[in-house]
Amino acid sequence: RVQTSNAVSDLGRLPGANVSLTSRSGSNEFHGSAVYRFRNELVAANDWFANASGIPRGPLRLNDIAPSFGGPLRRNHTFFFLSYQHMVLRGSYISRQPVPSDDTRANAPYWIQPALNLYPEPNGPSLGNGLAAWNGSNTRPSQLDSGMARFDHALTSRISLFGRYNDSPSSNQFGAIEINRLDLRFRSLTLGLNLRPNSRWTVDLRANESQAEPQSSWTRAGQASSSGCDLGPMIPYLFPAAPSCNQLVRFSIGGVGQVVAGDEGARRQRQFQTVESTAWQKGAHTLRFGADYRRMVPIRRDATGALSAIADDITSLTDKRNLWLGSSPAIIAQTEVTELSLWAQDTWQLSSRLTITPGLRWELNPSPRADSTTFFLDPSNGNIYDGYNRPLWPVVYGNFAPRLGAAWRIRKSGSTVLRAGGGLFYDSSLSIATDLINSGPFSITQFTNGKYGIFSALLSYAFSPDLRLPRLTEWNVTLDQALGAHDVLSAGYVSSQGDGLIRREVGGPGSTVTSLFAVTTNHGTSTYQGLQVQYRRRVLQGLQSLVSYSWSHSLDDVSSDSFLVWAGPGAGVSLDHASSDFDLRHSLTAALTYEFPEHPGGLARWFGGWAIDGLLRARGG
Repeated sequence: RVQTSNAVSDLGRLPGANVSLTSRSGSNEFHGSAVYRFRNELVAANDWFANASGIPRGPLRLNDIAPSFGGPLRRNHTFFFLSYQHMVLRGSYISRQPVPSDDTRANAPYWIQPALNLYPEPNGPSLGNGLAAWNGSNTRPSQLDSGMARFDHALTSRISLFGRYNDSPSSNQFGAIEINRLDLRFRSLTLGLNLRPNSRWTVDLRANESQAEPQSSWTRAGQASSSGCDLGPMIPYLFPAAPSCNQLVRFSIGGVGQVVAGDEGARRQRQFQTVESTAWQKGAHTLRFGADYRRMVPIRRDATGALSAIADDITSLTDKRNLWLGSSPAIIAQTEVTELSLWAQDTWQLSSRLTITPGLRWELNPSPRADSTTFFLDPSNGNIYDGYNRPLWPVVYGNFAPRLGAAWRIRKSGSTVLRAGGGLFYDSSLSIATDLINSGPFSITQFTNGKYGIFSALLSYAFSPDLRLPRLTEWNVTLDQALGAHDVLSAGYVSSQGDGLIRREVGGPGSTVTSLFAVTTNHGTSTYQGLQVQYRRRVLQGLQSLVSYSWSHSLDDVSSDSFLVWAGPGAGVSLDHASSDFDLRHSLTAALTYEFPEHPGGLARWFGGWAIDGLLRARGG
């Protein structure tokens, strides 16, 4: 079930679209299926930039197989369902960028040549200042293996249990100059109980434990792994006290880019969630109420310390005293987030033509707990101070989020239906909690320069003392018109507004020229307006179709709560207000399915029972 706008209380705490999925369970008969999907560059267009640079079409090869099987373990009581997916993708990526020229490489000091050799050799015209162009393509593989097992057991006709386990390891590779290998594994176990004491009462209880664990490392093309030794020859010359390997090393040239070698370590997020919902039906009322408890633990485990060397430009490579050198130890930290929601709603059928659904959620979000130092901004003097054992915000018991939805059959026949809804939402505190373990995005605390001495270039996270959870309001109205017995035309309008959104501001109060703080504030705002039109044709003589079009406009002053926004001289929230980074004005999707009729003679004898599906997507830039 897909809802483009959420105005009811039981579907979750967050606004926007809601997607509800139900995994399959077994039955009293054995069933199996197998799906195979493939793609090849022979039926794909070449990349636009590759055509412009005279680069031939690269490989684009997908192989995806997904079998499943289910059936009874004990008829009418115990059932199983198993599924597996193996997907391998080889994709081509086109890169155009400046690299050190041949003359620069030949004349560079010996200690820097290993780093310069990590950049591709130029194959384009000279760009001046020791640089030349490189146009190239590379192939990066990715793979996914996903398995799921579900078991259902009926204790009685009114009590049933289920369990589901998922395990999905995957690997991806990114990068043009060197390869960033990202290995991700997601595991999840869900247990559920469904109780129906009588025809009026239903109780549903679910508990889930899940864990996501990514590991990131940087290597040269063709290497399976790296310990940072690709930049090893220059490390003793720049960092005499550091080991030549087993470090995460970043080397950057202004106007060119950076090369990275080494292991970034592991990140992990564990989550435990339990959801209970109860439904009670009496007369024209269907009451639903429940609770949602969630505990999340983000964990950071750096594999090694980090080294960084930065050259302002190519000419700075002639003398190591021109470089900015930095180092930092490995960061080992974790934090804990706890969220609790209680909700209730009533679907009340006032008449045969009018139904309303009032609801209310109560959100409790204690401040995250962490084992790291927490900094706060003092708005009275603009100073940063250490808030030892101070929570990010006090416990707030008044976060109530009301919702209201209604559906009205304008015509007695039901051919015209008007729906409307709206509500208040509170965002999650997880993104704020991760600041406590990041300690700034670069893990670099101090730079030294042979000409300018030592600079404290500290970039750390700090928090506004009056921090609170972001709030969002959303409303929608939709008109459905039946066009005969099989066709429906729907037109809707969706609007939402965010206030007090998370905005991380760098360079404002508390920051100096060499010491920057990313202060987490509630200065962010956003608005969204969208018109949605849809045509649906139910199955008639084997044909069904759906066409959806949306016009929308999203504006904000920060498009992600993970961005660092400059807030120094000449900057301000009002100056940043503009179309969102993800703003998409026009979007059209059309789908069509036709099932050939079955007849004993003619072509239908060969095509009967087969179906053909088509999908079209068109979007504005």
